[in-house]
Amino acid sequence: YPQLPQLPHQLPQFPPQQLPQAPLQPPQTNVSDNWRNTLNRTQMFLNKTRSEMSRGICYQEVPTATLVANPRGNIPTGNGSNPSLSRVQVCCTGYEKNPHNWRLCDPICHTPCLNGLCVAPDTCACYPDYAVDLDGKCIPVCPIGCSNGQCQPDRSCKCNKGFILDPSGKFCIEGVQCDSPCLNGYCTGYNKCTCHAGYLPHPTNPFMCMPHCPAGCPNGVCSGPSFCICNSGYVKDRSVKGSQACVRRI
Repeated sequence: YPQLPQLPHQLPQFPPQQLPQAPLQPPQTNVSDNWRNTLNRTQMFLNKTRSEMSRGICYQEVPTATLVANPRGNIPTGNGSNPSLSRVQVCCTGYEKNPHNWRLCDPICHTPCLNGLCVAPDTCACYPDYAVDLDGKCIPVCPIGCSNGQCQPDRSCKCNKGFILDPSGKFCIEGVQCDSPCLNGYCTGYNKCTCHAGYLPHPTNPFMCMPHCPAGCPNGVCSGPSFCICNSGYVKDRSVKGSQACVRRI
C-alpha cells in the first residue's frame, strides 16, 4: 500500500484574532431635554393652578335635629341663624364631592378639558404650549404661529388646503395647485392661473385665458394673440400690411 505523508510533530502557530471587547456597561438611553422640560413645566402648572383654585365649599343651614343620632333626645343648640338650625359645609353650585376625599369639592366641566385642567365650573385652564380657542377648547400653540394651517400636538404645522410647508418646515406658503387645467396659461398658485403672452384672464372663469387683440376686431372675432377671424361677408384689409381689420367683401 502507498504510505501516507507524515504530519509534522508541531502544528504551525497562527496569531490569535483580536476580538472586539464588549462594553462593560450597557448604553444608557437619555430622555429628550425638550420632553423633560415639558413634563417639568406641566407639573409646575398643575401645582400652581391647583393651589390657586377655589375650594368650591359653601355653607347651608339645616335643622340641627337631622344631624344628631337620636332626634328625640336632647338636641344641642345649633350655630345657625336660630338655635334650631346648624351651618354645614356643602359643595357650591357647579361643584361636586371629590370621590377620594369627601372634604374636597371639584369643579364640574360638562365638556372634558382635553389638554387642560378644569379649574371652575365649565372653565378650562390649558396646559403649557396650549391655548383656548373660540370654542373653549385647548389647542396646541406653535412658537412662531401657524398662519394658513393648524398647529399639531407636536407643535408642527398642518397646512390648509392650497398651502404647503416651506423648505424649513415652519411656514405654510401658497402651493402650486389648480383644481382645473389653465387654458392658455399655467398654474402659479392655488387655483391661480397666469396667462401666456398675448392672452388675458377671462372675466368669470379663473381657469381660462382669452386671446388679446390690442386694436380690437371690428367685424370679426379675436381668435389668437393679435389675430382676427372675420365674420361672414368680410375679409382682411389687404391695403395695410399686417392689418387685422375686417372690411366688407367687394
